[in-house]
Amino acid sequence: MNKSFMPTKLDSLVLALVKKTVSMHRVVEEGFTPGQVARALLALEDLGLIVDGERGLSLSDYGLATLNEATTHINSGDWIVPLEGAKVGQGISVCDIYLPESHYELD
Repeated sequence: MNKSFMPTKLDSLVLALVKKTVSMHRVVEEGFTPGQVARALLALEDLGLIVDGERGLSLSDYGLATLNEATTHINSGDWIVPLEGAKVGQGISVCDIYLPESHYELD
């Protein structure tokens, strides 16, 4: 195993995909094609980060350590921010019906 391996963003996403913490949809949304994912998968298997066992693909100890060391930061700009007008104030009961200050008509 090559201990000086520095994973790319695609490598980190493929490792997370094998660990089932990311979906293929997310990897494609990041701009990678299924062909790129397949090639990266084979390359990571050759490096010993992914193991193809009886139960399917899984991460080796080295692959898990590499994934844990990968610095994948989530930009706070990517978060879903609640609408200001839709925030529920303090003191409302779960039995109360809440209508936001503004709403949109669906025609």
